[in-house]
Amino acid sequence: MIQLSNYIDEIRTDHTRLPKRVWCIVRRKWLDLTPEEIVRQSAILHLLKLGYPQGRISVEKKIQVNSLSKRYDIVLHNRTGDPMILIECKAMQQPIYQAALDQASIYNLQLNSTYVWITNGHHNLVYAFDNNIKGYIRLNDVPPYHTQDKQINNQKVPDLDLWTKEAFITLLLLHAAHVDLEYSEEERSFILNHTDRRSLAQVEQFYNQHTDAQIWLYLKRYNKVFCPDQQTKEHIATLLQNLFITDGDHSKLEKGFSHFFLHYL
Repeated sequence: MIQLSNYIDEIRTDHTRLPKRVWCIVRRKWLDLTPEEIVRQSAILHLLKLGYPQGRISVEKKIQVNSLSKRYDIVLHNRTGDPMILIECKAMQQPIYQAALDQASIYNLQLNSTYVWITNGHHNLVYAFDNNIKGYIRLNDVPPYHTQDKQINNQKVPDLDLWTKEAFITLLLLHAAHVDLEYSEEERSFILNHTDRRSLAQVEQFYNQHTDAQIWLYLKRYNKVFCPDQQTKEHIATLLQNLFITDGDHSKLEKGFSHFFLHYL
């Protein structure tokens, strides 16, 4: 059961000036404090609590719907940048009527997201598109990030003896290159400089057949096997650093990935 009211105290606000302001953790800027914005920030915090990466959340972006320019509230993207969860936010005092459901459905004709969540902070309607019935089914909550591998892909991770250290490093670099949702040609060329086209194609096929959760579990499981000492880990960290600067855009997400690899993986 979703309880967005639990996140109210976590939202950063500024009451020292008029109009009052609220901090958007995704857009990283102050906005006018409105009832709808409070719901929007609460929904973002709920996604983060479920484990979804902040870098895959987009807020109030324009889309074209029947030749008209519209603006959705929140969309959570999967690792390839495709919409996965569409969230329509209403002010807390605004009831959720059929019109809100219709609006979200129309937006989703363009976005084609798997999940649709309509919320006013107090009441929540979550739906998932079911390919078997070609329609939506009602859910109690948005599925947590770590369960996506069970719902999207049932394939098992290959056994260790099918992999080599080179393939493991290639997978790690490939996963890292996608962390900011921009897998550039420069990044792919960099990876190719450390493997051959056939091996990269095999790793890319594996990567595309598995979810982020599966890839991450695989890397975590075999990290100590292929990175048994600090010297090897520092060598791979240098590769990551060079990978991230190869396209001239070293993002905060990429810096965070390097830090996480060195200190936590």
